[in-house]
Amino acid sequence: MDYVVFKQWLRDEKNMSIRSATDVVSRCKRINRMTYTDRIDDKTVEILIETDTYADMSSFIKSQLKRAATLYMEFAKKEMK
Repeated sequence: MDYVVFKQWLRDEKNMSIRSATDVVSRCKRINRMTYTDRIDDKTVEILIETDTYADMSSFIKSQLKRAATLYMEFAKKEMK
């Protein structure tokens, strides 16, 4: 995963501040640690939901993680073109 390019994409395409883009990248890294993988793809959210750690989180944190995964998948699809 190229987090530097992803962070720049968030800033350019999604008009995020540096802080917000950094937070999204941090959440993606957290997802990777929780799912024991270095990829985020269409199955990631399903795998994430099945983890015990995720079940114990607040709904606010859960939505942030899902949003970060969605943003990364959008980025990855555009990068593949």
